[in-house]
Amino acid sequence: MKDLIAAMAEEKSYLNDRANGIETVLSERLAPYGYSNLTEYSQDKRDYLFNNWIPEIYPIDVRDITTDLEYAVKNEKYGIYISTANGFYAFHGTDEIDFELCKELGVYVAELYHQGGTIVGSEKDLGIEIVAPNDIGLDAGFIMNKFYEIIGKYVSGEITINENDILVNGKKVMGSMRRSVGNVFVWAAQVSFGDYRDIISQICTKKSVKEPSYIDSSVLSRETMESEVLAWLQKR
Repeated sequence: MKDLIAAMAEEKSYLNDRANGIETVLSERLAPYGYSNLTEYSQDKRDYLFNNWIPEIYPIDVRDITTDLEYAVKNEKYGIYISTANGFYAFHGTDEIDFELCKELGVYVAELYHQGGTIVGSEKDLGIEIVAPNDIGLDAGFIMNKFYEIIGKYVSGEITINENDILVNGKKVMGSMRRSVGNVFVWAAQVSFGDYRDIISQICTKKSVKEPSYIDSSVLSRETMESEVLAWLQKR
């Protein structure tokens, strides 16, 4: 019979022993508590910690997103941050963009210091940032699978996860990024509900490998998507 709480306490003891130079086998120590399989233990532990994490929700203006997220990371201000915007914005990664043209077109550029391409959006889209403690076991794959499930509940066609993106019929409707800083896990995403192909082609100097697209709001609205995501994260 599994005893997850006792197994988690035993894992802490194992890590303490290891820090003091005492080497043992974790699977053998967890076996008396029903966890000789470490993959099963990790999944159960993540589910338990995630289900007991009830995050606060904070609105965040995209013009303040860099400073506000850095503050949240530095001060471990965990929660769900919902982006608000007035016009076009670009979450700049490591790929080059035309900053001067962004200024001319009124596109606000936010630096999120992530590896990868630029994510372009507007007030039409759902921008969400999750700041969580690393030790609750949240990971990008776990979150992406939930977004995939929600989108598939409403949107027809071939839906796939491709690295940090979700595609519908081979076209990108959602982009995401992730990073870890100390004990803080950060995951951010933007779900597109507007057609930005023209502006993307202008400001992004590197041609996108994935063709950008968007979700039809008559099929799945921004409000419904946000409601589904928050219900999942807040265990409602």
